[in-house]
Amino acid sequence: MSISHELKSDDLTDQLPQSVQATLGSLEDVMKDVASRAATNQRDLMQVDHVVTNLNTMVTDTNHTVEESVDGISQMAERLTTVAAHVEEVEAETGEVGHVAESSRSYAQKALGDITRIEEAIKGLDEKTRKVLGISSVIKEVADTTNMLALNASIEAARAGDYGRSFSVLAKEIRKLADQTREQAQNIVEDLDAVMRQLDLARTVSNQVGKSVEALNGVVTRSHDSFTAIGQVISDAAGQIAETAHLGEQQQEHMSRVAGTFNTLTKDFHQVAEQLNQITDHVKETALSMEYGYSELAEYKYQGMVPKARQAAERAAREAQEIMEAKIAAKLSQKSLVLSLGSYQPIEREGIRKLGHYFDVSAVTDRESLDPPKYQVPYEGVMEDDLNQMVQRYIEQDRTWILFSVVDLNGYVLACADVDRPALKGDPKLDDRNRFKRLLPHPSWVRGARTGLGERVEWLPNNLNRDELKTHGAGLKRPATPLSPMIQTYIRNNVTVMTLLSTPLYVADERFGAIMVAWQ
Repeated sequence: MSISHELKSDDLTDQLPQSVQATLGSLEDVMKDVASRAATNQRDLMQVDHVVTNLNTMVTDTNHTVEESVDGISQMAERLTTVAAHVEEVEAETGEVGHVAESSRSYAQKALGDITRIEEAIKGLDEKTRKVLGISSVIKEVADTTNMLALNASIEAARAGDYGRSFSVLAKEIRKLADQTREQAQNIVEDLDAVMRQLDLARTVSNQVGKSVEALNGVVTRSHDSFTAIGQVISDAAGQIAETAHLGEQQQEHMSRVAGTFNTLTKDFHQVAEQLNQITDHVKETALSMEYGYSELAEYKYQGMVPKARQAAERAAREAQEIMEAKIAAKLSQKSLVLSLGSYQPIEREGIRKLGHYFDVSAVTDRESLDPPKYQVPYEGVMEDDLNQMVQRYIEQDRTWILFSVVDLNGYVLACADVDRPALKGDPKLDDRNRFKRLLPHPSWVRGARTGLGERVEWLPNNLNRDELKTHGAGLKRPATPLSPMIQTYIRNNVTVMTLLSTPLYVADERFGAIMVAWQ
């Protein structure tokens, strides 16, 4: 937090009565204390607000994640239910196929039995046919014999003459009957031979069909066994999927309850954030009131620390200018290098050990880099010693000053008193107190370094070069009318409330930076 006030040249007026100055001094002390407490409260509230905002964001994100999880689990449960239904259908269809396979196996076994019985019937018919064939042979032999006997009877009848004529006729008829019998017996034999051939063919076909049915029976049996196993696997899978779907529904219920809880927490955090925003707004209003009050107090404080600090800072600016221009004249550096801006290189390794010339670095000589970082400039080591001695002399001449520094337009600390150059300990929090060769980013510090260049330039980042500053409208030549100093109420390390006065510093009529002076 900082409260700035540009000191006008007519602020140096006659001294007010001592009683009024004493009252103003007491009022200033009270307002500093209130300002310090207000700044501390504001800082704490801002930190709490930041934490609550982060928590609010985290809870909101978590709430969204939970809602997405609930949706995902709902979709998963629906898909599992659908899959379970499909599995049940497949299981039913597989069972039906198993029943069909079982029926096919039964039919195949029955057909195999029928074929076996057919083969047995064909075998019996073959045997009977062979018997009939034997009988036909006997009939044929009988017919041949009868024919031979009829022939003999005819011969004997011819010998008998008229007495044997009738017997001759009878013998002819018997011979005809024997011929017909022989022909019929021959036909029976031929028919039986054809039947035998058909029976042989039927037997062959029956055997082939029997083998095919046996093979089919084996395939159906294996298919039945396979479908039975598949049905068991699908049945088990259906059970597991159904159980998983049930668990998914339970998880969905739990996540829904969690989502409801997070919704409630989100609403609560929003309410807390709104309350903190209101408190922060009140604190800001108080700080603005303090700024106005302190500005009014600064207008009345004509005599005292402000004129004294202004006088010291302007004298130090002239002395620093002489030191720097003398270094340039002695060709120890060049004007272009001294006025270069933005060319900062981190101090590392060997550079850290060289810093031992200015303060104790024994605790960090083994480090690759420093935290917070320090930087070297193009005119490194040319004028630091003389400028450090100058500001130290001002501190020793008047112990009122708690800070006395030489900085460039980016707030780079080129020189400072011993109090701001303590030994490095390797602890970032402790080493933050060492300001030497640091680019201090605090807005009040950067504004002070750019005193008189206008608010548009004062609030720019602290890593710009001269051309970039000119692009934003900064006039870097020494003006005909001297620029007024800037006074700010500065909270140092978020603890100490101090007044910071900044006055411009020039080298060869070009703006280099500023002299910073502070007191409590």
